[in-house]
Amino acid sequence: MNNQTNRAARLPCDRIPWRMALATLICAAFLPEYIAPIFTLSTFLVFKWYFRQSKQKARIGTVGKVFLVYMCYMLLSFLWSDTKIFSILVPLLWMGMFLGDIFLSNLIDRRERLRQAMFFLTLGAAAVSVVALLQMLCIKLDVAFPIPFWKDVDHFIFKFLPFSIVTDFVSTRASATFDNPLILAAYLIMILPVSIYSLFELKEKWQRVTAAFCVLLIFGGIAATYSRGAYLAVLVMLVVLMFLGKKQALGITALFAGILLLLPQSVYQRLFAILDLDVSTVTRLAIWGGCLNIFMENPLFGVGAGTENVTTLLQTRFGINQPHAHSLYFELLVEGGLISILFFAVVLSLLVYDIFFLLRSGGKWYKMGIAYLSSLAGFLVFSVFEFSLQTPKELQYFMLFLGLIEASKRLCRKSMAEQNIPHSPAEDPCKDKGLPASSVSN
Repeated sequence: MNNQTNRAARLPCDRIPWRMALATLICAAFLPEYIAPIFTLSTFLVFKWYFRQSKQKARIGTVGKVFLVYMCYMLLSFLWSDTKIFSILVPLLWMGMFLGDIFLSNLIDRRERLRQAMFFLTLGAAAVSVVALLQMLCIKLDVAFPIPFWKDVDHFIFKFLPFSIVTDFVSTRASATFDNPLILAAYLIMILPVSIYSLFELKEKWQRVTAAFCVLLIFGGIAATYSRGAYLAVLVMLVVLMFLGKKQALGITALFAGILLLLPQSVYQRLFAILDLDVSTVTRLAIWGGCLNIFMENPLFGVGAGTENVTTLLQTRFGINQPHAHSLYFELLVEGGLISILFFAVVLSLLVYDIFFLLRSGGKWYKMGIAYLSSLAGFLVFSVFEFSLQTPKELQYFMLFLGLIEASKRLCRKSMAEQNIPHSPAEDPCKDKGLPASSVSN
């Protein structure tokens, strides 16, 4: 027994990879698109080193495994793609960001870490929302402020690239540290329900107060995007969150009512114009019609991974100067055909199954499942109007979100098992050192 304890004490602790994971959750969204992914890649390398040293094996959930097969399929699409380099690079980007799913789901090995992850996600989204609100205020006051925030840095960096990147940024709506308002909205929509759930999950009073303030900022950040699709997504998310319980439903209702009173008139005008056939609506309908025609010509395998193929076909065939399908579903349909949509449906079904596993477990897990279901519902609604997995940071946080769900499912199963099997902390290499506990491989 003493030999086992001494060996455990000599094993490395996962404090460093865990702190790097928290830094990724809070910092990546604030950084430019070409820097943020470095956080995921570097954290995974340190995480992998720790697991190798401690002789643990990283686990990948069923959702992750199917997603990985899908990414391999999209990588093979370069064989029939007209833009072969992009059809190789885009799936590789997806695979790189998928590493965030792996390290987060394996490092979150107890409930306290899950609370920390949610809290840091909330803080990061609030910081980004502050930038968005400042941008909206400066627009109203006609004061100079960088929109997007990294616009000048981007222009400088892009000069040194061997290929050209379109930098026609939207300057009339807030986009914070993202490249346009819709990308910002996709990010905030994923985080908002998790932030609201943190209000009822965090133990310390100062954390709950901080989280409540952050939720207000995130609501404001979404409003500042002036995205009607995002507004619809928020309404759907709030309806789902009502199932948290009577007390939580009343709190959410009061919070939402207060926010509605504070919103400027321009936000309401944007929302009520959702049925108007303005330029944005007409353009989207034209894009979707063109994508449907392209799909009918390549129904099984699509035209290949990457938006470059879609952009070229929309411009040359239909005279539509748009960078993508403006819909996640049409984009997947055109890029990967029916096979791509089938993979997406399987991933979505497995993800919903995992969430309902939490719901069926009852108690604290039920409320957590409601928060995840709300995030997923809002994301899927918003994805009708926007290609919500197009940029590195969107992919980065989507994969981290998947890792959060996978970690929650594992913790739930572990908690249910421990009701019959007591947990022995003797083999924890970090406990004797007074450090956070290491990952436990089941």
